[in-house]
Amino acid sequence: MNIFTKKILPISFSVAFIASTFADTPIDMLYYNFKIFRKPLLEDLPIAYCLTPYKNCGGSVANKFCQLNAYARALGWSRSTEKTAAIYLDSKKICLDNCLIFDSIICINKAHVYKNPSFKQMPLAYCNTKGTTCGKAIADRWCRQHKYHRAIRWQEKNYLKGTQFIDSHEACYAKLGQPCQGFKQITCASP
Repeated sequence: MNIFTKKILPISFSVAFIASTFADTPIDMLYYNFKIFRKPLLEDLPIAYCLTPYKNCGGSVANKFCQLNAYARALGWSRSTEKTAAIYLDSKKICLDNCLIFDSIICINKAHVYKNPSFKQMPLAYCNTKGTTCGKAIADRWCRQHKYHRAIRWQEKNYLKGTQFIDSHEACYAKLGQPCQGFKQITCASP
């Protein structure tokens, strides 16, 4: 899927740039979690294009905006031709009139897909030992152990041989007709 076919932003870059950014990760296990913020707002006001009047403009503001929204960085941004009241991202001071603002900001994270994640050489259990915490909380813990911030997607799978609990290091051994729940895959992202 190419998100830039509609020329969302008046910037150019190549797939080679993106691929080289994370060249040490196998390409079939890596993808990008992104979001396009059109006319980005803070406290119901457009974000000023600069951190202070006409200083530290564009990329530094876009990166800070993305980080405030739990993304690693800005991949691209464009300035609006419109000038209006806006809010400075760092100081939260208001620029009252004729302020430069963003038209859009694209925020991006690196994400990694772990297929059939295992723990102590067994499939990772979908819940904790007591069965009180399942799914996202377990996937988040898995991601943090692998130096990612959080899980953004996960899928459940039944295992006929058993699974390993992440919290107690105990195992679930499947009984006839009662498989153990585990993860088919977990997708981790940073931040």
